[in-house]
Amino acid sequence: MAAITSSGVGSGLDIQSLVSQLVAADRAPTAARLQRQESAARVEISAYGQLRSAMASLQSAISGAAGDDTTEGRAVSLSSEEYFSADAEAGSALGNYDIIVERLASTGRSVLQTPTDPAAGLGAGTFDITLGSDSFSVDITDPATTLAELRDAINEAGDNPGVRATIINVDGGSVLSLTSDRLGAESALTLGGTGDYAALAADFNATELGEDALISIDGMARSSSTNTISDAIDGVTLNLLKADPTEATILGVNRDDSTIEESISAFVTAWNAFATKTDTLGEYNPVTGNGGPLNGNALMRGIESRLRTEVSAGQGPDGNLLGGEFGLSFDSNGQLSLDTARLAEALTDRRADVAAWWSGDAGMAVKLTDALDSMLDDGASLKSREDALEAVLTRIDESNDKLDLRMERAQSRYLQQFTALDIALAQLQSTSSFLSSQLASLTISTS
Repeated sequence: MAAITSSGVGSGLDIQSLVSQLVAADRAPTAARLQRQESAARVEISAYGQLRSAMASLQSAISGAAGDDTTEGRAVSLSSEEYFSADAEAGSALGNYDIIVERLASTGRSVLQTPTDPAAGLGAGTFDITLGSDSFSVDITDPATTLAELRDAINEAGDNPGVRATIINVDGGSVLSLTSDRLGAESALTLGGTGDYAALAADFNATELGEDALISIDGMARSSSTNTISDAIDGVTLNLLKADPTEATILGVNRDDSTIEESISAFVTAWNAFATKTDTLGEYNPVTGNGGPLNGNALMRGIESRLRTEVSAGQGPDGNLLGGEFGLSFDSNGQLSLDTARLAEALTDRRADVAAWWSGDAGMAVKLTDALDSMLDDGASLKSREDALEAVLTRIDESNDKLDLRMERAQSRYLQQFTALDIALAQLQSTSSFLSSQLASLTISTS
């Protein structure tokens, strides 16, 4: 709003102060009402945001709980960690296996046997290299090509399938070393050539042949082109580290109940945080008469009631499995607790029921996830209410803009009125002074 800069000239009235007070008095009721509405809307928006965050945290806690990964976790044990490591997927076959690492997969490697003057030309011709079933050739037309230039030509060849050439400086000169980037029998190197490179190729010696890894599982042989074997034992990956044909390692694949215990415990923690948040948002203090921002809010209570019903209801295909059977219970404040000893006992005696109750297709984790997904969806009541409150704030902003415009007009009107009053008072004061002067003159003349 424009500032008032004029004041009474003839009358001495403080027009600026008078106009400002009148405009402020006009603005106050509407501004206070809009401020109350804005504050209430922002408090409610913040409260819904806190509710949404608590629901999202609960959703995150159970997001990976469905399926066999939770109830059919596996742990591996090794009698020695020297020869290989192992990982087991959920649902892997349980058992013990005697494993011997007889040979690691190796790379093919060939080294030039006769040291060469690094500055000498090698001649002209073609150098042929075969890696497994792949071959490529390097054509040399300049007889002055050195060992380093041959190395670069091999490494930079566009059709090189995976051969790396390096130079090793030794007594008497330098030699070229060729190494495959593959493992296993397919990494074997075969060299040949024409022209001056036929003799050069013949001078290479295979220092490493490139062999497949070989292991024995319960006396049965299994080879692999790499040192990672993931399909010998169903669901188990072996990472070979060291070979010794005389040493057997016992691999045990066992159940890992810690996975489901941790999954349910994480849910209990997230649920209690959610319940605490809804209690805080909906609380009421009868002594002070103060309540939380969502006290008596039907939307929040509906969300809480639906989720609690899902937790308390029977689960599983027949809907007859209750959390209390497996150690889950509510207290009087709506907080959950988990009796881990009872859960452990159930996992021993009724594992299939625990899986059906918690992580099965008709289990609690799936039902809660579906419920939370629907309630946090953009088309759900929570989002609609948040959008409605944002629309309220938009309308309040528009109302404030209209109020500013109306007050600018009121200020202009008051200023015109007081300016006219000031002029009228100035004229009256002038007339009063003239009459006083005339009366004084008349009195003197009469005397």
